[in-house]
Amino acid sequence: MSSDARVQYNESSNQWKLALLLAGHNKMHEKCLKLTYQGMIQELELQMKMKLETGLVERVWSQISTTKLAELLVTFISAFCTEILGTFSEIQVSQMLSERKTLSAIKDDILKGAITTVVFLKKEAVEEVVASKATAMTTSLADDMVSALRKEGINIPEKKAAEGKPVAQQPANASGEPPGGAPFK
Repeated sequence: MSSDARVQYNESSNQWKLALLLAGHNKMHEKCLKLTYQGMIQELELQMKMKLETGLVERVWSQISTTKLAELLVTFISAFCTEILGTFSEIQVSQMLSERKTLSAIKDDILKGAITTVVFLKKEAVEEVVASKATAMTTSLADDMVSALRKEGINIPEKKAAEGKPVAQQPANASGEPPGGAPFK
């Protein structure tokens, strides 16, 4: 998926609005980033030969995750629009959006069956886009993590901080399952 997907599916488009209604509650993007972060923390703990306090790890997560989660949500919704809603015409998307807004569900049986089938068939493609983006954030996430830990009083030598950056763990999907798992639960 191209990085200009947000331009194609801007926040005022019907696809974007429908994607938020259908999948905006989904936390797959957060799970992907959290798995990446947890892997980085584990790697840093191994390098430092010490276990970081759970409260500290959560405080640091809260400090560094907000902007990256917002960016990943945009990636998730864009991928949902491209991979899933892109298979429907604008008229079908408008009808689903209207039904979802007024009736709180897609009532047209054909469209409901079609969207369910497409989500089932394309969810792995959406997961791959989000996991890839989360992995691409590793370097900046590591920099932010090390900086936040230092502000919390944890002494991390430069060599250890650099060694903790590239993490071998890549989230296969948000649930930690191999691709094909079910994060759209």
